[in-house]
Amino acid sequence: MPGAGRRAALAQAHVRRCGVRRPRRPHRGGPPAGSGLAGGLRALPPAPFAGMASLETLWVTGHNLSAAGLPENMLEGLPSLKNLHLGLNQLAEVPAGLLKPVCGTLQSIVLSLNLLSTLPAGFFDGCGELKYLFAAQNGIESLPAGMLLDLTSLIF
Repeated sequence: MPGAGRRAALAQAHVRRCGVRRPRRPHRGGPPAGSGLAGGLRALPPAPFAGMASLETLWVTGHNLSAAGLPENMLEGLPSLKNLHLGLNQLAEVPAGLLKPVCGTLQSIVLSLNLLSTLPAGFFDGCGELKYLFAAQNGIESLPAGMLLDLTSLIF
């Protein structure tokens, strides 16, 4: 896919600027022994990004995160967050209050390529700035009535 390598490099650069270090992988083989990353990241600690006030884009994509490994307060302390990428995980559900701390600034969210069958009622409450919602390639069968009606800035 053209541009995918560039986007990945930009994401890594952005994470580095915010002081988050990615574990180094050996040239051959998988993640470093004992790193806990074999098979991808499975759980996040409570409020793992707190204090990163200038972070605008957060990529937590392509891991084995499940709903149990996604703390509801994961986005606390991110007052500038505009873009959230949670695609390509193992999320069968998302915490109802996950977006509350960032709804005033959030402009795009990627939930694609998970195991979602619905989203919790009120998930987008207060997210009036949301322009882009990507939730393709899930098993979404229905959404709570009126869930998207207040998303007046939604383009895609």
